[in-house]
Amino acid sequence: MIKLFTAAFFLVFSVMAGENVDSDGHTPGKFTMDFDAAQKYAAEKNLPILLNFTGSDWCGWCKLMDKNVFNKEDWTSYAKENVVMVYVDFPKNKSLVPEKYVARNAELSQKYGVRGYPTYLILDPKTQEVLGKLGAGRDKTPSSFKAEVEAVAAMTESRVKAFADSLGGEKGSKYLEMYKKIQQNDSDLKAAKDQYESKVKNLSEETKELKSKMEEARVISRISEDKVEEYLKLRGELKAAEAAVEKFLAGQPAQNQENMKIYQELGGKVKEIQSKLSKF
Repeated sequence: MIKLFTAAFFLVFSVMAGENVDSDGHTPGKFTMDFDAAQKYAAEKNLPILLNFTGSDWCGWCKLMDKNVFNKEDWTSYAKENVVMVYVDFPKNKSLVPEKYVARNAELSQKYGVRGYPTYLILDPKTQEVLGKLGAGRDKTPSSFKAEVEAVAAMTESRVKAFADSLGGEKGSKYLEMYKKIQQNDSDLKAAKDQYESKVKNLSEETKELKSKMEEARVISRISEDKVEEYLKLRGELKAAEAAVEKFLAGQPAQNQENMKIYQELGGKVKEIQSKLSKF
């Protein structure tokens, strides 16, 4: 019975997705999985890009937003003229996403630091820089979400210049100056953050390496000479195993059974080596 229900659910969802989400190209007012087509259209029309990071067949908040906002005619009418929508899906049913987009979706998630679903990002049509981040809500409607998008989209360069032109004179110049100052501040903040994170990473790695060498020195001082080579070999294997775990996590893998199994296997290898080292 459960299997029949699950199959029926996926079938119904697939029909809904087919009606509301294009897999290729871009249709104004509809979501598309084709990020390249969306970028091209957004640049041509000077429209902000809405990235919808979703877990379409399992995420409750994602489904709620689809039902209350994105599947409503009021939203579709607004989106046709004002925003380009991209569907970045991480479903349990892998058949819902064409194979050609799987790696690309993971890259987008990593690039923009997405941690949960749904996440809605508004991008500048020219630079693809993030202008703002929006979230789901139980009481959100097409009108309320439109207002949120408009508040963020007002910071696209084309809209800023258009509004400045409408003000004219000194008011328009001051408005543009504020925008340029914000752009400069954002750039300075990013540089400062990158510098800080780089410093933290370097110091952390150096400290970890020094502690490791101190531990090696302590162990080697108390074991017999014929055991040193075996010990150092295990230490090298441990470093390689820990690096494999770090590399896997750095890829920000989707939270699913397959990746959980990989993580457990990698972690198991680390524990196995640690257990062997504990005997020295």
